[in-house]
Amino acid sequence: MALTTWDYLQDCGNNNNNCNVTTFTAPSDPHTTIITLPTYTKGTDPYTPTLTLISPVCSQANVAFFGEIDKFATVSIQRFTSISCTSTGIQVTMSGLTNESVRLAWYSSSVSGVTVRSVTFANKGPAPRVTMVCNLQNNGQMNCM
Repeated sequence: MALTTWDYLQDCGNNNNNCNVTTFTAPSDPHTTIITLPTYTKGTDPYTPTLTLISPVCSQANVAFFGEIDKFATVSIQRFTSISCTSTGIQVTMSGLTNESVRLAWYSSSVSGVTVRSVTFANKGPAPRVTMVCNLQNNGQMNCM
């Protein structure tokens, strides 16, 4: 699993830091406490709301998908109709409006952090809503069709 917060992802998108991602292995016993949420940094106000994001890591490529970082619901069924692991990363099928741009974020241990890339839905005719498939690679590259 990979864990970060929504506000760290916002900072990551602006200055490409490591977004304070913590990775951990899920225990074999489902009753084991892995982490207690919300987590607080020393010296911060424990009453300030925090949106924590936990994403499964695709073990083949050691990549975790954090989704569309400009939304509170970063991985929604309205945007992402399919998400699957590949040998080199994650493949996502997305739905959006013609000429709409979105910023996607994914974690990879190969690049030691989070990659943020923008993609724009192509104009494919008169339909206002279009579908696109993107391969998010563990080397930080993104290929969309």
